[in-house]
Amino acid sequence: MTDPSRDGRTDRIGLAGAAERLDRRAGAGGVARDDARRPPVDRARLAELTARETARFVAAHPRCYTLFGRSRRSMPAGVPMSWMAKWAGGFPVAVTEASGAQLRPG
Repeated sequence: MTDPSRDGRTDRIGLAGAAERLDRRAGAGGVARDDARRPPVDRARLAELTARETARFVAAHPRCYTLFGRSRRSMPAGVPMSWMAKWAGGFPVAVTEASGAQLRPG
């Protein structure tokens, strides 16, 4: 199949040249020019904050942490769906009761 933008036909949905337009908006290495002016992320500080918040999350939800450990024996990554393994906090919050928008963690 040929690219319509290369054989003279009209690109009906405007995709021809999209990559070139994105390249013009980005600086070297594909970083948007606005992002190039921002200071770099301090990875050590980010790791420190993540560790602190994860410990706080475990302390706030000890029963959920215990249930997560048990669920890891029966489900891959301890969750029923693979995308749930990527949630923030390190483990899901187990809910024992709900009413409307109010949830009671396990």
